[in-house]
Amino acid sequence: MKSESCIWTHSDYSENLQRPIAARVSRAAGEVRRKTGMKFALLLALASCIVAFCGCAEQASYANAKPAETPVDVIGVHPHRGEVSRLINLPGEVRPLYEVTLFAKVDGYLDKLTVDKGDSVKAGDLIADIDVPELRANLVKYKAELELAQAEFKQMSEAAANNAANLSAADAEAAKNRLAVASGKLAVAKGNVQYTESMLKYSRVTAPFSGIITKRYVDPGAYIPVPNAASTPEAAAIVNLTDFKTLRMQVAVPETEATHVKVGQSIRWTADDFPGEHFDGTVTRAYWALDKATKTMLTETQMANPGMKLQPGMLVNARIGIEKKTDALLLPSEALVKEKTNSFIFIFNDGKIKKAPVEVGFNDGTNVEIVSGIKPADLAIVPGQLALRDGQLVKVTEAKLAKIATAK
Repeated sequence: MKSESCIWTHSDYSENLQRPIAARVSRAAGEVRRKTGMKFALLLALASCIVAFCGCAEQASYANAKPAETPVDVIGVHPHRGEVSRLINLPGEVRPLYEVTLFAKVDGYLDKLTVDKGDSVKAGDLIADIDVPELRANLVKYKAELELAQAEFKQMSEAAANNAANLSAADAEAAKNRLAVASGKLAVAKGNVQYTESMLKYSRVTAPFSGIITKRYVDPGAYIPVPNAASTPEAAAIVNLTDFKTLRMQVAVPETEATHVKVGQSIRWTADDFPGEHFDGTVTRAYWALDKATKTMLTETQMANPGMKLQPGMLVNARIGIEKKTDALLLPSEALVKEKTNSFIFIFNDGKIKKAPVEVGFNDGTNVEIVSGIKPADLAIVPGQLALRDGQLVKVTEAKLAKIATAK
């Protein structure tokens, strides 16, 4: 049996001994570096948190530091007592004072038509001349019959006067009867002449009033019939004549408001054709009866039309002052603030604005009635174009009502 011997040299021992020591030293150095890095990371994170907290604190303090508020210049006005009306707006129509279609009373051929559409005429001016040869011939005939009747009556009268003493009672009675018959024939002849002359006058159609020709139906040479129940009106019409130097402004007032209409009430008329303009008048007349179909009452204003600015048939808007209060607490309409269905007034209170809810009554566009919510001693703010808020600092300049009305 063999035994192997192992011989360890000094160099081998030293090499084997040094290897585990180096490994242990390397591991220890790595552990130190790892722990050092962790401490450094913790310190860095802590420093970042401190910096972030300080920055947030600075931002919060900056945000909480509000700049000083500057008072806004506003106009203030005290409520006053006065007159205010409740107004309604309704559509209306422009109608002329007079409008007529001219017809001929005698039939014949149109010999002359002196006007055309758009022409102005004066009362009595000739419009049309109708040729009526039958009437002219009849006039000649009736005049001849009149002369004959006059001669016969004269003869009978003279004979009765000369022979009155020589005639018996029977002859005298017969002569008297013959004279009466002659007188009757004379009266008939005169009547025929007067009637024919009168009818001849109707062959000349003249303007019954001054106005403008707004429609023409016929031309010269056309046959003009006498209107009757069987024919349409246009078949015998000649022209339409309209006078709109004076107008009838008409509006249909609904049943709910009809009882408030009174003669003399103010009405302001406006038309889309003339933006920014208005025409003021009063209720001249009302029909005092409701239309069966529409349940409205026709109301009318008669007013001058200078320059013929408004034309018949135009659609207009009527603003009627239906009801009036003479001792109402009023503020300018511009002071009223509307939010949905609620109404407010900004009032001046210790240098700031206070938003006060109010109950309003009549509003005529210039003044609004304040039923409740503020007192006469309160100073109301007129916002104008400013967007004000509750609690805002303001500097108030108290204005007179006349100045506010002028600014409006």
